[in-house]
Amino acid sequence: MELAIFLTLTVGWIIALGFFRAYRVWLIYYALGAVGLAVILVYVAQSLTPGFYLYESATSNAAHYVAEWIGIPTRVFEAAPNTILVLVIRQEIGWTALEIGIESSGLLETTILIGLIAFYPGWARQRKTWFILAGVLITFLANICRLLVIILMLHYLGKDWLLVAHTLVGKVVFFVLAIAIYWYLLTLPTIRDLSRKASLRKS
Repeated sequence: MELAIFLTLTVGWIIALGFFRAYRVWLIYYALGAVGLAVILVYVAQSLTPGFYLYESATSNAAHYVAEWIGIPTRVFEAAPNTILVLVIRQEIGWTALEIGIESSGLLETTILIGLIAFYPGWARQRKTWFILAGVLITFLANICRLLVIILMLHYLGKDWLLVAHTLVGKVVFFVLAIAIYWYLLTLPTIRDLSRKASLRKS
């Protein structure tokens, strides 16, 4: 039943895209295309393929290996590959579980970026492909940085800092990095393209 609803909505989305493209309503076409593709990718990753599981596992393992490299003992919980165990050395020494769900995996930000680039008007397919690949990789690395900040705070400040580290500091760090990524992959190229077109008109 859920799959049938998804397929029906997807077909409706494709028809709507075709309509707005045919009548050159580009703003609605772009917004609908970008948001719709992001939603489809998240649903496919979560419900139809092991994509989200693999993404969670890759994120937790990458954060674990980097933390170990900088000298912070961590473990990936074998029964739940999306959970990192962080050794806390303040207060009561012991392991604290840091679960990586959909909000902290970076999947939402990644799919939104893919949608925005995939439907960006005027860019060649090859350029979009390279930008998407770069965006996925950089967003993944940015999320690892967010997790490392949380791990560092847990390790050195103690378990009582988990809420502050996760809901405040970690989100601020990732928000700043995400804004920088969007700026360099979308805003800055757009400004350059517009400047180039303006120069050509003047000449």
